[in-house]
Amino acid sequence: MDRVALKNRLRKDLKEELRGTPEIRIENFGTLERTTFKAKRIADKRPKA
Repeated sequence: MDRVALKNRLRKDLKEELRGTPEIRIENFGTLERTTFKAKRIADKRPKA
């Protein structure tokens, strides 16, 4: 699937789910910056039902 077809398919599928038209940009692999933070762990301290 070429980039234009992928972009159009994503736009159509997301429009149906989100009820709006998102802006979509297909970037080359490796061009996005990696996140530098660690995932935070959380504990669910709510009482069990």
